[in-house]
Amino acid sequence: MITGIIGAVIGFGLVVLLERIRHSPQVNADESSNFEGAERKLRRRMAGRHRHRLGRRRSELSRRSRKVKQLEERIVRAHIDEDEAEAFELARAAFEANQRRHQSLKDRRKHFKRRLETLEGAFQEALAQQAEADPKVLLEQLEESLVDEYQKRSEKIVRQSAQRLESQQERRAREIIHSCAERYADSHFAPRLSTGFRCEKAARGADLLAWSDTLKEARSMEIVASEREGFYSVKGADPWWKEAVRRLAEDLVSGGDLPTGDQLERRLNAISRTMKSVASRCSERSIKALKTGPVEGERRRLLDRLRFRTSYRQNQWRHASEVGFLSGMICWEVGLDGPVGRRGGLLHDIGKSLTHDTEGGHAVLGAEVARAEDEHPGVASCIGSHHGDEPPLGLEPYVVAAGDAISGARPGARYQMGEHHEQRLRELDRITKSPRIVDDAYAVHGGREVRVILHTEDRQGRPIRTSEKQMQTLARSMADQIEAEMEYPGSINVTLIRRVVAQSRAR
Repeated sequence: MITGIIGAVIGFGLVVLLERIRHSPQVNADESSNFEGAERKLRRRMAGRHRHRLGRRRSELSRRSRKVKQLEERIVRAHIDEDEAEAFELARAAFEANQRRHQSLKDRRKHFKRRLETLEGAFQEALAQQAEADPKVLLEQLEESLVDEYQKRSEKIVRQSAQRLESQQERRAREIIHSCAERYADSHFAPRLSTGFRCEKAARGADLLAWSDTLKEARSMEIVASEREGFYSVKGADPWWKEAVRRLAEDLVSGGDLPTGDQLERRLNAISRTMKSVASRCSERSIKALKTGPVEGERRRLLDRLRFRTSYRQNQWRHASEVGFLSGMICWEVGLDGPVGRRGGLLHDIGKSLTHDTEGGHAVLGAEVARAEDEHPGVASCIGSHHGDEPPLGLEPYVVAAGDAISGARPGARYQMGEHHEQRLRELDRITKSPRIVDDAYAVHGGREVRVILHTEDRQGRPIRTSEKQMQTLARSMADQIEAEMEYPGSINVTLIRRVVAQSRAR
């Protein structure tokens, strides 16, 4: 570097000297040209030297740069090798520690296995020596005791879980019922059917009472005088013809000849056709509103007849429509088949149109009619099992039973004279508590079922053994006595309960 500086200074001095010589007045033109040539040569030589020096310096810088890069790469590789070596050492140490731990666990397992075998052998020998019994028998007894203990624990867990689920289900059921009852708002007012009529003329009333014998022969109907003066009522088993006779009697109150024979039949049939037209329109309106699909054949005829039938003064056609709506909404709330619930609710009481002349409960009778006409199995099950008369097929029958209960329990839906209901319950209580073996009896479901609890001990504290055959005989005897001595709508189920008490003590 110093050499380059010195050369630059010398070159600069020569250039200055040449400039002075060139401008000197004593120098002639030839010398001036010689000096110019020498100047050009000198400049070319100096430029070549500078280029040479610059090339060498560039080469030196390039060589040093490569060397620095090589040193940097070596340093980086050295660091990487150190990290890998350290990680490898750590992994190897961890692997060796795991190997030692695994071997230790294997050794401990072998030790405990040998210890367990030793203890089992000693235990069996001790049991055999103390009890002088076969070790297998003692082990079986121990196993049974352990099974009993764990069974009790599992039963406790199941019972607690069942109680928790029952509480949750009851809360959810109340929410669903409350929601469905609020959603269903029937704007139609269904007037109560009446079996009575008014006749202010006593003479005409006497004629109608005398005419009652003709009605009794023709349709098994009769007209009786009410306790209120000027009021009369129609009595009979068939609600349809009871309504027809009431309408005819209202027409005859104003006067006219009392029909008999064929004339009576023609007039009753004409009124019946009018009633059929009204009932058919009502049924069709319910079918369209519920979107249940067509109802045909005997099912449609029985559904139409519900229009002029009441239960506890609740119109049964209106009740069937309500149950259809409520059942459909509940089914959709819980994820069941809504159309089956709606159709089953609409048809669930069609058997009531047969109960006046056919033996059996209305649920079973209605299910038989539905199955005979190839009704959907789920709908037929809803009809037959909504009062528990037959095993349900699926969950929809339970929903229909709930809808039936909601419709019947609605305020103002049903009405029954209090003294009649109390008298029926007293008779039911008297019949079911008469046998000595009966401990207690109580009616449920509005008097549709009576549950009888039997004694388990006599007065001296000795156990009373009652076989299933004896219980069946007693239940049949009670049912026969109820049929013979009581008047009631529908059917009454008699359920006998034999109470079993098991006691134990926890220490």
